[in-house]
Amino acid sequence: MKDSLLISIELANAKTGNQYTDSLLAQVQRENYGEQLNFWMAKIINFQRFKSQSAAFEVLKSKGIENISDKDLQLGLIEYYDQSIFKVYQSNSDVENAFNNDWVPVLKEEIQDFVYFDRIVPRNPKEFFESPSTVVLFKMYQDNRAGAIRRMETALEGVSNLRALIKKQSQ
Repeated sequence: MKDSLLISIELANAKTGNQYTDSLLAQVQRENYGEQLNFWMAKIINFQRFKSQSAAFEVLKSKGIENISDKDLQLGLIEYYDQSIFKVYQSNSDVENAFNNDWVPVLKEEIQDFVYFDRIVPRNPKEFFESPSTVVLFKMYQDNRAGAIRRMETALEGVSNLRALIKKQSQ
């Protein structure tokens, strides 16, 4: 399933973003506003769009999922596509909305240079990082990502379960 590759990439990016957030917040607490924070912020303040490869499942549903004789496989497919993937979309949408609604206004006001996924340079790093609202934004964004990470891990477990059920069918 191509979904597992796409989710794995997305999951790795989200985990990396949260690791950079931990590092950034630790440096800010030490009042170290070095240039590495510019590169870390670019890995933190972003989002990726995920698109499930669900066309085959939609065709299967339209033709009747009951055509699959294995009830466990039927339920597994429904659980994965109608619940797990939906929750991944929802969590990723929360991250995207936080980026657009929370970060974009701050970036427009406080940032002198922005290269997506490469660097974000505040006009006044000390002032930017000492602002309690900035720290709260980092923590909120990290929390949104943590939710997305949990959903993606659940979806990957679902893919693994589906593979096992399909393998069982082919034996």
